[in-house]
Amino acid sequence: MFVFLLQAVLLLAIAYILGAVVGCLLRTQFNERPEHALAHKPASRPATETAKPAPPAATEPAKRAAVTEAATPAAKKTAKPRIPASKPAAPRAAGKTAPKAAAAAKTVSAMAGADDLKRIKGIGRQIEAKLNAAGITRYDQIAKWTKKDVSEWGEKLSFAGRIEREGWVAQSKKLASGEMTDFAKRVSKGEVASSKAAPKRSAPTKGKS
Repeated sequence: MFVFLLQAVLLLAIAYILGAVVGCLLRTQFNERPEHALAHKPASRPATETAKPAPPAATEPAKRAAVTEAATPAAKKTAKPRIPASKPAAPRAAGKTAPKAAAAAKTVSAMAGADDLKRIKGIGRQIEAKLNAAGITRYDQIAKWTKKDVSEWGEKLSFAGRIEREGWVAQSKKLASGEMTDFAKRVSKGEVASSKAAPKRSAPTKGKS
């Protein structure tokens, strides 16, 4: 639209200049002036000399190029640089050890109120350690075992049928209620060797040279 308006203005200017030139020529030919007036007045320059040629109209491709060049810097200034999406941080190695640490803390807290499972006939130091590692630390836990639990624990501890024969559940119910079995009394007195704590090994001493 702007280009058409510019062309129309230029055409009107050219038409106006041509009309002025033609009017001056006709006026000089048909109008008679006194000779004395012509003698005092200097000869006027032809209108064609005073009229400056109109600048050539810019071509359509040149105007489009000028508009594009003028708009390009502004677009470059306003355009914001793209920020690459950050990759999710790799999980730290400490995250893997967190469940182990939580399990260890849970085991320690459970051991704080643990019962002496060695007072149950058939449970020695090794079996007690396996039960504690699996979270079984009190008499009332064993006392609640069902037949299915007894069967599963028999497979886990690799002695099927032994739990039923030795009566772990019945012994645990008595011990959980505060009663003492004959075997538990013997353990308390230290008469059962398998129920005693393992002796601590002393550090080997270096021989004198």
